[in-house]
Amino acid sequence: MNKAEKILDLKNGVEANLFSAVLEENNIPHMVKSNSDMAFDGIYQSVSGWGHLEAPPEYREQILSLYNEFSRKEFIEEEDEGNTGESVDPNTGRWRFWIVTGIVVFISLVSLVVFFVTQTGQ
Repeated sequence: MNKAEKILDLKNGVEANLFSAVLEENNIPHMVKSNSDMAFDGIYQSVSGWGHLEAPPEYREQILSLYNEFSRKEFIEEEDEGNTGESVDPNTGRWRFWIVTGIVVFISLVSLVVFFVTQTGQ
């Protein structure tokens, strides 16, 4: 590969692998570079992003065009999969966790009270 330059930032490893496959199908030379560094235990990656894609400058427009199409397609597929006609509250999982936790604590306290009452009554 000739001189390569940074073309675009990638959000995560899944996106990097999928888009790399798209570029390979279109015979576009490229290299995916992750910002992961074992020495810093992922701190650098969390600050600077997952990584980026490098390619020869003459492929820039074609890559950006493919990436825009790729991103739009991924977004549409995600919406289609999640569209069941119901409204979903993103906080529902948190509330369920706290409700279940509250019930478990309540049952534990009732069990302790019953245990102590039966022990002192003997």
